[in-house]
Amino acid sequence: MKNTIIVMACMLVIFVISGSANSGDVMHNETKQRFVYFYFMNSEVERGESIVPLHVEYWKKLELSQFKGGPFGDFSGGMISFEMESEAKANAAVAGDPFIVHDVIKDKWLKKWLVSE
Repeated sequence: MKNTIIVMACMLVIFVISGSANSGDVMHNETKQRFVYFYFMNSEVERGESIVPLHVEYWKKLELSQFKGGPFGDFSGGMISFEMESEAKANAAVAGDPFIVHDVIKDKWLKKWLVSE
């Protein structure tokens, strides 16, 4: 409940700041957010290895802003960081990952990352 109230308050603030509350103009310039996708492979190593080229090609084709990614040193999984307009779009990108599609992921997390500069 508390999270719902916070989200609604944030949406109201964004609505007011964008000027939509005072005029008919709608702001079309969406601010990109940074996301981090962590994943760990399941025990089917050979199957996972055969999917790696598809996984790499998939993420390259998305041409995501500020993309950085790669495997962990022990090859137990990996991490990808990228910018996207919304959490829903970030979730959609992760859902299309061949590692997910071919069920070779044991655990995964997608988190919005508030980067300090």
